[in-house]
Amino acid sequence: MSTTSSSPSNQLSDDELVAALTASEATMAREYANNLTLVREAENRKLAATKGYRSTTALLTAISHISVAEARTRVGLARRRQVAVELALAQGRITSAHVRAIHYVLSKAPTTIAETDLVEAVTTLVELAEQATPTTVRKAGHGLAGYWSVDSRPADDTETDLARPRRAFRSHRLLDGRMRFSGMFDRETSARVELIFQQLARPRQRDEFGRADGRGRSEREGDALAEALALAVRVTESQQPQSEHTVAVTIPLAELEKRAGATFTRGVGHTTPAQLRRICCGDVKVVPAVLGSNAEVLDLGRGTQLVTTAQRTALALRDKGCTRPGCQRPAKWCRPHFIVHWLDGGSTDLVNLALVCEEHERELHHTEWEVRLVDGRIAFIPPAWLDPEQRPLHNTAHQLQAAA
Repeated sequence: MSTTSSSPSNQLSDDELVAALTASEATMAREYANNLTLVREAENRKLAATKGYRSTTALLTAISHISVAEARTRVGLARRRQVAVELALAQGRITSAHVRAIHYVLSKAPTTIAETDLVEAVTTLVELAEQATPTTVRKAGHGLAGYWSVDSRPADDTETDLARPRRAFRSHRLLDGRMRFSGMFDRETSARVELIFQQLARPRQRDEFGRADGRGRSEREGDALAEALALAVRVTESQQPQSEHTVAVTIPLAELEKRAGATFTRGVGHTTPAQLRRICCGDVKVVPAVLGSNAEVLDLGRGTQLVTTAQRTALALRDKGCTRPGCQRPAKWCRPHFIVHWLDGGSTDLVNLALVCEEHERELHHTEWEVRLVDGRIAFIPPAWLDPEQRPLHNTAHQLQAAA
């Protein structure tokens, strides 16, 4: 299908409109790359002085009617050449905003950095830019900045440790199982809570369907605490993630596969089979239970851990964190996801498992996105409406964190 059709936009199908938007973005990127090439040539020729302007910035402002800030940015980008970045921009694989983000990160590099390290950093940043937002690229660059020891400052160690910190927690369980609570934390614990909010309570980016995060601040922070508590339940004293749920299967497996009936999970209570399939996707211990005619438990089998601690460790080493392209959640915030659900006959082997965070596990269970193992690496497969070729996408965000 040609994306250069002259048809009015209101006559395009949804898939054609998506393709046209993608092609338009790539065209703008190529034009921006061409503009930077022209700006660089104007600099080399000292064209501004020839035409009576004090600088190339002033010349651009006069002839293009752009802001001084934008003109300065273009001149700066034209001067700081990075072949890999320019090639990606010229091919329409990244946007001008990505270029700004990458050069911002590179501006933090010390003058003593080895050329090979710089080239590797640029390559990784470009790969990340191809699948994530400019904001994600800039934030990922903080890992490199720390690695380069650019932004290191002495820690503020003015607080005195208290022998008995003041902490309080008051709660009340509602009839429907929910909890209302209030309380107070000491400064050290408050700092930990704020760190959780910084990492987990940020508004989500618009999804592939253009939907914004509709949660308010209190909802986002509530979700963040829930995610942190789920992690605490999974972690033992040895810091090895364990099962969060013990599932007692009280219906025939065939019924469960059809998503019919009801099931009880420890700490959650009765839940629908649709929810159960998501809960049972990774960190669960399955216990077979046989009920009598009066719903009394006649027999309770021994629990079987689906994903072992050794497998979790291997997944953390292989995937580094959430495998969704652009996601920076580290391994400790993720759980194993069955590529082919074990209820559908999928094996509990590493080749059938992928680490995903809670948000993107829900995405896999409730949208058209899929996940596969491609050439030894986990790849997300976009819906056909988003990418007709459904090309596999790999997450490279963790490479920067590993370097740091």
